[in-house]
Amino acid sequence: MSKIDFLKNEYKNARETNSDYKIVHKELTIELFNLETIWVALSSKHYSVDSHLSIPLICTKDFDGIPAIYVFSKEEYAIEWAKYYNYCSPDSEYYLVGQVNKVPCDFCSLFQIAAVYGAKMVLLDEGDIPVPIGLGEIYDNNNIDQSKIDMPISRGEVEAAFNESGYRFTVKFTPLKALKVNENSKDNTFEISPDRGREIKNHIFDARTGAELYHMLMEKETLNENCYLFTEIMTAMYPLARQRNDEDMMRGFDIIKDVLVKCIWKRLFTDGNVFILTDEENKPIKEKFVYVAYTDYYMYSGNYRYHAIKSEEEIFKAMEANKATGVVITDGPHYYVIVGPENFNNMK
Repeated sequence: MSKIDFLKNEYKNARETNSDYKIVHKELTIELFNLETIWVALSSKHYSVDSHLSIPLICTKDFDGIPAIYVFSKEEYAIEWAKYYNYCSPDSEYYLVGQVNKVPCDFCSLFQIAAVYGAKMVLLDEGDIPVPIGLGEIYDNNNIDQSKIDMPISRGEVEAAFNESGYRFTVKFTPLKALKVNENSKDNTFEISPDRGREIKNHIFDARTGAELYHMLMEKETLNENCYLFTEIMTAMYPLARQRNDEDMMRGFDIIKDVLVKCIWKRLFTDGNVFILTDEENKPIKEKFVYVAYTDYYMYSGNYRYHAIKSEEEIFKAMEANKATGVVITDGPHYYVIVGPENFNNMK
């Protein structure tokens, strides 16, 4: 049994027998701070499905609404807590708890930043024997210098601090990686690595005709990769050609875009679930366009509502109802493929 587990049992026994628990409670706050590693509950609101990062959760469900952070002395306690509350990522592949090492991420900075955001309590090991601890007790019993905080700072913030008189840094947590449910948990299948991105972009230079390009895009890429390529052309390749005033290259990219749109539209309802996106009031996201997502993987990362559809006829009905002239096909946060009237005419 670890020392902190022993102290928790002593604390529990003292509370149950109405004995003096203050000495053992103080020892607990010191032993907690002496650990090399702790685990904390993470915010579901700030969880990124791409990076699996989030920041510590500050919650008011305990202590009569007093804001608290949830800290665990062992990974197994953190996992038991997450299992009990089914506190996982949207795809249930990650527990929303993260590991914090004392070096280089000092615990005192974690607690101090939590206090800046309103936390006043720590609930220790709710997945085992829960112990409530005031943040002030941690400071006092461990002689923490509250005038110093370690936190991530961007280069832009450093430059602003040097160049702007009276500049004040924004206090923020260091993002933490969520724990995988198991080693076989799947990673984000919509994420495209830099190496794969280069392969995809090279496809457009390997094809000699539009028909050859069409078959290459259909056979060697997924729907998501088609959308990635379209976005890369629109945001990087085409602007570069325009900057160089290279009309031949711009015409070539126009042809490639048309081929890509045909591929994307053809496979839209064959590669998985499809959704029409609206804002939180069920209104169109943007005037004159109907937004269509080919995955709900990012559903909980934004502020859109997802409405499942089964056929392209439902897209046309939504266009008619909203007087839209085009469709935006997207994964949610990254790729945007614009299908305009000229594309619909070419596909007829």
